[in-house]
Amino acid sequence: MQYRFDDYTLDTQQLTLERAGHVVSMRPKVFQLLLYLITHRSRVVPKDELCAQVWPEQFVSDSTLGSTLRAVRREIGDTGQTPQLIVTYRGQGYRFVAEVAEVLEPAPLVPANGIEPVELILHTKLHRPRVHEALIQRRHLFDQLTEGLSQKMTLMVAPAGFGKTTLVSEWLAHIQVEHRPSTGIAWLSVDAYDNDVAIFLRYLAAAVRTAVPDACPHTWRLLRSPQLPPEDYLATLFIHDLADLPQTQLIFVLDDYHLIETEMIHRFLTRLIVHQPRHVHWVLVSRADPPLPLARLRLQGEICEMRAQTLSFSPVETRDFLHLTLGRAVRPETVKRLHEQTEGWAVGLQLAALSLQRVADDVAFIHEFKGLNRHMADYLVEEVLDLQPPEVQHFLLQTSILDRLCEPLCRAVCDTHMDEVREPSFLS
Repeated sequence: MQYRFDDYTLDTQQLTLERAGHVVSMRPKVFQLLLYLITHRSRVVPKDELCAQVWPEQFVSDSTLGSTLRAVRREIGDTGQTPQLIVTYRGQGYRFVAEVAEVLEPAPLVPANGIEPVELILHTKLHRPRVHEALIQRRHLFDQLTEGLSQKMTLMVAPAGFGKTTLVSEWLAHIQVEHRPSTGIAWLSVDAYDNDVAIFLRYLAAAVRTAVPDACPHTWRLLRSPQLPPEDYLATLFIHDLADLPQTQLIFVLDDYHLIETEMIHRFLTRLIVHQPRHVHWVLVSRADPPLPLARLRLQGEICEMRAQTLSFSPVETRDFLHLTLGRAVRPETVKRLHEQTEGWAVGLQLAALSLQRVADDVAFIHEFKGLNRHMADYLVEEVLDLQPPEVQHFLLQTSILDRLCEPLCRAVCDTHMDEVREPSFLS
């Protein structure tokens, strides 16, 4: 997009301001402030809003804002004489009043391989997991999730196998059928390849466009540029695109967010959440707390949290699940034993039920059940052990002969330096 006023052209793709074909040298903050005033020229922009957009998460003094505004005026030749380009409304804010023409730039040339960068998207990552008929309707959790829509985000944190993804997928299907059929659903199954701001934003925009066709036009157009602008500008542009959505509600799910390790993406998402439009609600599904401003969101009452204790099956749910899975009544002592052994862990109950279908003696199986069957072992290896760093895997293998763990005993049986596994693991 290009904005043209007087003899100037501001290019949002190249992040440049030109006058009569010559580039005007500007500091990044000066450029961002000018761009924000131009894109919001239909109204007076309050000082606090301007500071929050240009200097997110920072305290900005009046002198800093004033000097940046003076730099903007200087670069665009606004001397304060009539006619002014930027007008100060005392006690209200600032407004860009010059006549502006918007010019859409032609799309960049397609690379030699014939594939445009924005099209390099694995669309299956944007599909909500298929919902099968649930054995157990967890209506109380549905209600908790629905109540959380009045807040900025829902954070669901629990280890592998607690049914996080399944629960969210079932809840979304429930909400669209019984409560809010017009609700837009944007889903992104995060993977390790998303640890790049450009890739991450492409998938965010693509996810929104699965819910609302042709949404986020400014972000989508910018993503076709071979070089993207700074993250704060990208976040601001994406927020504006979200604000323009016609949906009364958009629920944006980021599944497996624990796979994101890039600090820049965490900062990017923080900005999106802090400044999001009210009709947008984020749902983050993770195995660990993300490095986001959770404490501040809690104090503001803007976060709904669900953790392993909430997601665990109750004794009644355990009984009903086993009964429906096995197709027969289950002895109370069997239910009690399995619930105690699994602590309501959904995948543990599912794998135990799978094994129970193949044995004749429930009582003998339950007394011997300690998670040592093949199904349980396969799951733990694939979903837990294989995802650990090599030094942690080596440590767990060497200490697997021990019934209990303590640091002196671990040092005695393994050759791994304890400091190598202390930070990435459970040792304190």
